[in-house]
Amino acid sequence: MNGRSHKFDLNVDESCCEELLSALLHTLFFHRSTGRFEYSGENNYSIGSVGFEDVDCQLLDLTYVRSNCSELHAKIQREIANFHQQLIKPINRDYGGQLHLEFYEKRRPRWPLRMEENIAWEIWTFQLNLVDVFDREKFFQQLSSTIIEKILLISEAITSTEYAPKIPVLSDLNLIFDTSFTNLQPYLHRIHSTFNNDTSKPVRQVMSRMFSDAFPM
Repeated sequence: MNGRSHKFDLNVDESCCEELLSALLHTLFFHRSTGRFEYSGENNYSIGSVGFEDVDCQLLDLTYVRSNCSELHAKIQREIANFHQQLIKPINRDYGGQLHLEFYEKRRPRWPLRMEENIAWEIWTFQLNLVDVFDREKFFQQLSSTIIEKILLISEAITSTEYAPKIPVLSDLNLIFDTSFTNLQPYLHRIHSTFNNDTSKPVRQVMSRMFSDAFPM
């Protein structure tokens, strides 16, 4: 299975980084999670439902949907907060950084002494560039529209073509899904970050009042 990659490039104000990433990551996890599996035998199963809730952003003018799993909320928030803390450090803030979300499956080794392999089948990368904002109201309005477009693109990309791993038999469940949460099962995933502080040209830019080039796609 070849992993599919998606990348979004976003110019953001420091104050809205965490809110923006929360909307995007929760949208992805909502689509890439199922209710918990209940097996009766190796191949027979039923799937529970995934509860959801609407979240109104404080700075951005948008509402997004997320699962109602508090454990997942806490995990996502920790990852976002860690990324944000690194992004605003002087060594990183002029060059931006990427937050990566990878969904993967485990492959059992074919030989006794080999390790399990983690094979990524979907990768989402969010490139965030910090910018200086003069007109915050106009900036947040424009950014809100951009994030709504990204959320729609995420939903369309996930639902238009199904290329997630097949539902496993009971003995393979932990090779496909993360079963550590109480009331849902996201696909196995990894969140990590990279930063561009070794790049020769910084991407940080001063925003004009007209925002003519504020949101490159």
